[in-house]
Parts: sequence; structure tokens; C-alpha cells
Amino acid sequence: MTIILFIILDINMAFMIDLNTQLSSKEIDSFDVHIDMDDTNICNSSSNSSTETECMTEVIIHPTISDEEIPKVGMLFGTLEKARQFYYNYANKVGFEPHIRNTNFDKNRRTPINQSIQCNRDGYRTKKNPATQRSNTVSFVYCKACIYVKLDKELGQWRLLKVELAHTHRCDPSLSWIFKKNRKLSVHVKDVIERNDQAGIRPSKTFQALADEASGHFNLKFLEKDVRNYISGKLGIHGDDTDAQEMLNYFTRMKEQNPNFFL
Repeated sequence: MTIILFIILDINMAFMIDLNTQLSSKEIDSFDVHIDMDDTNICNSSSNSSTETECMTEVIIHPTISDEEIPKVGMLFGTLEKARQFYYNYANKVGFEPHIRNTNFDKNRRTPINQSIQCNRDGYRTKKNPATQRSNTVSFVYCKACIYVKLDKELGQWRLLKVELAHTHRCDPSLSWIFKKNRKLSVHVKDVIERNDQAGIRPSKTFQALADEASGHFNLKFLEKDVRNYISGKLGIHGDDTDAQEMLNYFTRMKEQNPNFFL
């Protein structure tokens, strides 16, 4: 069982959360719109500031992750890509999504010499404005989890110089498939999407049919918007008559379904 220990800075207070609880299909669908988990954030908003300055540190104990899979200062990698992939694999097993924060290059050869990779919920969350629509799908909670890797020119290898494993938000490895880089469409799924689209079946109906076939949304490992994005990609015009005809057929079907489609 994965155990999470919460420790609030400067205050002796600890909590334990069991992450083995399955989310409902409604909660999973909500990730299609906004990946947030406000109820699990462990930062407190200040009434006199637009940023969150008081955060708890989340120390994660993972019995299922071997010691060799946990990033440590001093680790060496043959290439930057291998170092990056090592951290991505670790992030998947912990349950958070990393992103490249900064890369510095050699001024002469323009080759990378160091890179910082952080949890994508780094930064501060600003106050919500009810008058504006939220466009960002990630809630920032000033998470400091990161690694910093630098090229050791003498060895010709990449060395981890900084490792921060603690998070200021809940991590759930069972939801790692939701992260964009992990969502994949199989050949079978792509075939079903294309055939249904040609038949004029709406993406939402196609997604539901695929979910029923897989005995639930959890078993699909992709979201409804991935179905829509695949259809949009297939309808992109690349300059030949076939793609143009597909686009025309698509607009014709949409016009039949909704007379106000072109308005």
C-alpha cells in the first residue's frame, strides 16, 4: 500500500492518506476539463497576498519502487535523454507529471550543458477571477519537486546535482495514465474512430462505445478529447484532394446535424 505522510512547515502536524481509493467515472471525466484536486492541495492561501506562501511538504514512501529507481544526487547517465527518461519513469510510478523548466546551452556549439526538470505544478496559484474562464488545466501549488542534471565534461556523462522528491500536493500513481504523454490510441481504437467518423457518429458516442467495449473508462487509458483530437488531426488539409474531400464531408455531416453550424 502506498503511504503519504504530510508534514506542514514550522508546525508539528502529520496526516496519512490511502491512495488506493478508485475514482468514479465522473471524477475521471473531470480530468478532461481540469486537472486540479483542490481537496488534496496542501497549500494555504494568504488573505493579504495573491500567491500561496505556506505549504506542506509531502514525503512519499513507495514500497513498490526499488531503490535504484529513485533519483539521487551523484547519479550518472550516458546522455541527457537517458537522465530525463529516468526521471519520467520515476514520475509515472509516483503519480506526477514533470516538465522541462530550463535548459542552458554551450555558447559555442549550442549544445545543452545542464537542465532543470520540475513537477508541472510548480509556481504560485493566483487568486481566481470568477469573471474569466480558466484556460490552464493545471493548478499551481508551488511544488518544488525537481531534479537538476549537468554535463560532466571530464567524464562525458550527465550527473544529478540536485534532487528534491517532496511535493506540496497529492500524487496518485493510479492516475499517471491521464498525463498527456502517457495517453495512447491503439491501432484498433484508431480504426474504430475513423470508421465511426466516416459514418457520421459523434466523438462522444464513439468514446462511450469504446468505454463499454473495455468494460469502463478506467480501462481505456485515454480521454474523450483524445478521440476528438485524433479526428481533427485526420481532417487536417495537407494539400491533396483526398484531405479536402474529407474536410468537405465532415462539414456536410455537421451541417446536417446542426443547421446553424456555419453561423
